[in-house]
Amino acid sequence: MKTFPFFPFILALLVANGMPQSVNAQWSYTLDNALDSIMYAPPGWDSETDPPPCCFYSGYSFQEYYGDLLDNEDNNYTVFVPTTEAVEEVAALMNLNLFDLAGFSDMSDALGYHIVPGTYTAADLEDGMALTTLQGQSLDVNIDGTNVGIDGAWVVEANIMADNGVIHVIDATLAPEGYPQATVVTAIAGSPDHTLFEEGIFNAYLDGYLSANALEAEDDNNGDPTTGPYTVFAPTDAAMAAFAASYGYNVADFVASQYIDEFVERHVVIGYYNSGVLSDGQSLSAMNGQSVDIEISADGVTASGSNVGAADILAYNGVVHSLDEVLPFDIPAASGTCGTWTLELYNSDIDQNWLGSTIDVFKNGIMIAEETNNEIAEDNNGDYVPDAFGMSTFSFAVDEGDVLDFIFDQDGGSSFNCGYVVKNESGFTVFSSFSSNLDEGPDNVMGLKACGAEPTCGMIEVMFIDESQEGWVGGGMTISQGGNVQASLNFGDFNYFESLYPFWQMSTFIPVNEGEIDFIVSQPWEYADLCGYLVKDPAGALLVNQNIEFVAPESTFGITACEAGADVICNAEFEVAQITSPDGSPVPGAVQVSIFDYNPNAVYTWDFGDEGTSTDVFPTYQYSGPGPYTLCLNVTDGNLCSDSYCEPISIDSLGILNGFLSGFTINIVDGGPSDVVSSVNNLTTSTNALSVFPNPAQGQVTLVGMDPGANWVGELRGTDGRLVRRFNGVGRSPLSLDGVAEGLYILNVVDGTSSSRTVRVIVQ
Repeated sequence: MKTFPFFPFILALLVANGMPQSVNAQWSYTLDNALDSIMYAPPGWDSETDPPPCCFYSGYSFQEYYGDLLDNEDNNYTVFVPTTEAVEEVAALMNLNLFDLAGFSDMSDALGYHIVPGTYTAADLEDGMALTTLQGQSLDVNIDGTNVGIDGAWVVEANIMADNGVIHVIDATLAPEGYPQATVVTAIAGSPDHTLFEEGIFNAYLDGYLSANALEAEDDNNGDPTTGPYTVFAPTDAAMAAFAASYGYNVADFVASQYIDEFVERHVVIGYYNSGVLSDGQSLSAMNGQSVDIEISADGVTASGSNVGAADILAYNGVVHSLDEVLPFDIPAASGTCGTWTLELYNSDIDQNWLGSTIDVFKNGIMIAEETNNEIAEDNNGDYVPDAFGMSTFSFAVDEGDVLDFIFDQDGGSSFNCGYVVKNESGFTVFSSFSSNLDEGPDNVMGLKACGAEPTCGMIEVMFIDESQEGWVGGGMTISQGGNVQASLNFGDFNYFESLYPFWQMSTFIPVNEGEIDFIVSQPWEYADLCGYLVKDPAGALLVNQNIEFVAPESTFGITACEAGADVICNAEFEVAQITSPDGSPVPGAVQVSIFDYNPNAVYTWDFGDEGTSTDVFPTYQYSGPGPYTLCLNVTDGNLCSDSYCEPISIDSLGILNGFLSGFTINIVDGGPSDVVSSVNNLTTSTNALSVFPNPAQGQVTLVGMDPGANWVGELRGTDGRLVRRFNGVGRSPLSLDGVAEGLYILNVVDGTSSSRTVRVIVQ
């Protein structure tokens, strides 16, 4: 049951004065009197069974501000009166009790927006009608069947008549243009010039803090929040970009950096300071403790030297002023004798972030940071598969001799969407617990040394496996090389989460050099015979297999990841060729680009020559015109190698290479090793017939393009013509690639009509 302040007193007063409790058909009341009929409970009202009066608080406000006007019988008005529930919602947004709300500074304008000169009963209102209010702006009428809408609110009780007009009860308050928005956060979000500051608010976990509905909620960064209202000095996107550039940051990286928390707090003041309250020489205190010094002159208003552009963007819980420059703010230098290291945190879940899980960063045994990722991965096409990872970064100074530990601390939700990468002062990845789909969860790495030489072999993969649903609880592994610990992995019960499946695995990536590597195992506490591990070299070849059924994993010594002096391959060269159909005829508008010496550890960057780019290794790209375009590829493997190659590409009026008249599509594929001379680079394929999916593939592909009932036989051959595997199938069938080594293969399929079709298959 709802309760209403002062209700018993008001009811007694009304009964004593004999004030009417309802408006009858023969009204002899003004609108002021008619408000009484919907504000107060009638005689005999039962608080346990009868509904409460609909409109006490709004009626009280109308009588307080417009009582004389509504009591004047010489004028006619239509009054739209919000329900008590609607007023309570607004009061909650403003963090005010209902009677304090009545004294809000802009209440008169807000109420005037609810009053229209003239009498408009429900029957008089027409769809599309515009009603001019006392406040000077208009209300839009929307008729939906028997429902009457007024500026987004719906009439819930119509035609409460009076001698000088009519009252309609509505289910929401009406707000004129320029009237306060819900919160300072929504006011900023509504501005196209403050998208970066809005993102910063969310990255700093301050969106709840600065939203009036959550004023009493715990704040993740600052403890118990201080009750608003808030004055926000919001720098524009241009101002933030200029500031970030002055410190050598891309603005997107800055907004996601560890500095964004204090940056946002630097621009927020507790209290309500609109332009009418600000005075020359006034000093305000920002949330981070720094001052905001106000100067008012003939040239305008500045805040600590930063020009205030647009002022007085009002909100229920404060006010926003737009700044052309950021307030004075220093980013502390994060550079030691070993430079600046970076922790990158990734997230592949399109529905949730890390949910409080953190990476605890220790330097020489002292925790210097507790980092989490508040970014949600993007899914722009709605297929529930991330198009891009969410990522946040943390940078910190590292000195020679520092020993660094990174501990994953799970706190809510699944960890399988999480991963992280540690990069040294040169931007080289020195540790990664990050897989392409982030379905294996992050782990700890301990004992990373600062100022270490770049690994000559690159990254090896260590995969921990169990069939117990218990995992390596209590176990672990130390990886050492040349007497130096490269990583210490610990599966303590404090950070392990039980497998939901009968087979569990987790991969970590460790930088190693030429020479022998030792893998020293600490046995799991239980079910050790159901645990195992695999080690793969930087090229993905298996080095160690300790995944032996019903045998506990043992330490392995003297393993070599690469031969001394072995070259790291970065070959950006590619070949451009016309795609042809199986009979050798060219396929119009279809071009194949073959790359050579594919390095799975390298980063591939394509520049298509028309401002389009891609970091996919094997993209498909559609050109809008005939060209010519300069197609370029850059390949880099950290600081170990780098190579670039460019070639012009265009087609003729028939869609054939080397002309200039129509658009075309390129398909980029693996052309195999550069030292293998084979006609494979000119093999025919069809873009509209036989294909396999996915391609590149792991474990299995599906044949696409066959008639559903067609029987067929297939042969998978290497680039040297060697038969690798035979297949038999009907229609669209899966093909197992288990046991097939990485590389480029040719699949030839012959159906019942003796029609032969060929397609490339890339196995990774």
